[in-house]
Amino acid sequence: MALRRQRTRADFQFYDWKTSVTNVLKLPGSWHFKFNASKRFFLRKDKNNKIGIKGEPNYVSEAVNYGNVCKRGKSYENIKPTLMNIGVPVKTEKLNDVRKLLIKHFGEDWITIENLQHYKFIQEEENKSNLIETYSEETLMEDEIDITV
Repeated sequence: MALRRQRTRADFQFYDWKTSVTNVLKLPGSWHFKFNASKRFFLRKDKNNKIGIKGEPNYVSEAVNYGNVCKRGKSYENIKPTLMNIGVPVKTEKLNDVRKLLIKHFGEDWITIENLQHYKFIQEEENKSNLIETYSEETLMEDEIDITV
């Protein structure tokens, strides 16, 4: 059985299409056809690379003409989505806790276990950004302050 590599968010690029499209396209309420009533949508590209859209309310007839849904002075070439940062970076304290739990439950050689390869990838990714050791329970107990009055 071949070992499959699990994909993580680092393997993909996510773009913010929503904001880039709102700058170029009209709102669906101001299009040349009723968007909500349409059952079929057609896209057409002509020789000048202009794209026309029409929406048909019925499956049988073709009554609506093609039209442009871009704002005045804009074209589809103006849609340039920006790269999004997805997720929240995991704190080093949490990664250290996960590593300690893996060692506690599976031993020091947990890295060789096939089912735990995802955790190995996360730990290696964090090692690149210099994993910092957190305080142990003993130092946390020493730092406690008595606030009773």
